[in-house]
Amino acid sequence: MNNLLEIKSMNVVSDDKNKEILLEDIDFVIEEPQLVSLMGDSGSGKSLLAYAIMSKENEYKAKKDYKAFCFNGKEIENNYEKDISYIPQEPLSSLNPVINILKHFEIHARGDVSSKDDLRKKVVKLLVEVGFNNIGDLLASYPHELSGGMAQRILIALALQNDPKILIADEATSSLDAVNEKLILDLLSKISKERGLTILIITHDSRIAVNYCSDHYQIQKKRLLRFQSAQEVDKAYGKYQAILREEKIPINDCLDSNNAKNEIINMNKIFFKFTESAEWTIKNLDILINKGEALGLIGLSGSGKSTISKLITKLLNPNSGEILFKRSPIGTIKRKDYAKNVQIVFQDLFGSLNPKRSIKDILLDSFEIQSLTQGAKSFNKAEKIRLDSIKMGLPPEILDKYPMSLSGGQRQKVLILKAILSEPEFIIFDEPMSSLDIKSQSEIILIIKELMKSSNLTVLFITHDFRLIKNLCDKVMVLSDAKIVEMGLTSQVFNNPQHAETKKLLQVVK
Repeated sequence: MNNLLEIKSMNVVSDDKNKEILLEDIDFVIEEPQLVSLMGDSGSGKSLLAYAIMSKENEYKAKKDYKAFCFNGKEIENNYEKDISYIPQEPLSSLNPVINILKHFEIHARGDVSSKDDLRKKVVKLLVEVGFNNIGDLLASYPHELSGGMAQRILIALALQNDPKILIADEATSSLDAVNEKLILDLLSKISKERGLTILIITHDSRIAVNYCSDHYQIQKKRLLRFQSAQEVDKAYGKYQAILREEKIPINDCLDSNNAKNEIINMNKIFFKFTESAEWTIKNLDILINKGEALGLIGLSGSGKSTISKLITKLLNPNSGEILFKRSPIGTIKRKDYAKNVQIVFQDLFGSLNPKRSIKDILLDSFEIQSLTQGAKSFNKAEKIRLDSIKMGLPPEILDKYPMSLSGGQRQKVLILKAILSEPEFIIFDEPMSSLDIKSQSEIILIIKELMKSSNLTVLFITHDFRLIKNLCDKVMVLSDAKIVEMGLTSQVFNNPQHAETKKLLQVVK
């Protein structure tokens, strides 16, 4: 049987005067059908390799050369890329915001259906496969009405629409909760077997690689290495997994949580829906967050977690109810004053960064809302950005680059740094680790722990990664059917869940 894809001695070089070697002497073989993992640190070149496989490396402003590049046993020919589908890691930035979901499938179709009715039937079948119901409402929806997880599943269905021979899933489950992550990974495994489809899974989670893939690769120092076994993968990533599994060490136990003076955010009987005819996205919501607390919010994709963050940050207004910041209605606080104290790190990495501005200029904007002084002397803003970038694990040279040239993990770190620079009292982390490799996750956890300890920072973590909740959060809330169904100390909720939805979420993790 021919190898489906075989690459020998491929180099990828930046297409500029520096001619920087981005990937060097790459040998890569994919057999069919199987699931293959590709791992590596953030910025190591995982997505670049995927683009080079699709002959789209020019989008990274790069060029490639090679000794051999064979697809299905033959040297590559024009349009071979049509047999390769790609699932990007940033779903909210990958869908056109001005057209509905059905239109995405109509544009993506290659003329293999005879009528719109046939196309619709095929689309419905695909969407059911990836876990959706209420298909009619979904097809009429626009991307901004979807959660990150819902948008990711739409992209997976789009990738499968034209029956590819290779599917490249670039962090395809990073925005999904544990239930839907397992659903999608099980689905991809089943599809690989039933369709004879080869799937390259680019992931920062070694658990996914070990549990689902038969071959394992890693990019390290611009080279591609092959693991000989799953045991080698576990050994390589074990020390970082151990940090993620650590139980939380109490940081702010000295605070009296019953003291009203400690209130930071108080949401009282909040109701919200996007349109008059829509179902409630949030209903009868009560949340109290006290100074110095770390509160976790979990729930299935599409349950309304990100909507809560947008309500707190004044990006959305509730239909009814009241939101207080330090006992004052947030509607009475000027936006600039509010932004000094309340920041958010979004899960939409690319959409949150201006593609036409350098990273340094983007970070300098943080000082526009708060003048930082140290005694009588002003901070050197550029120097503070440089030093804080290093602490965040970002090389100083990226400050002169633009968002498109950064990896997903590097963009995530930039967004976290942007929020921290303004020295707020309260930060919302909306899926803060979704695109970070295991090493970077452990680094960020240690950074956030230090911030909470030294700055008495109050945080709300919205995440599907329960290891993060256990590691960082005093309390946890579970959101289901537009309302909070369970809330309590993290250890109590995780060790003795009471609600069926909580049990469902935690069972998958176990």
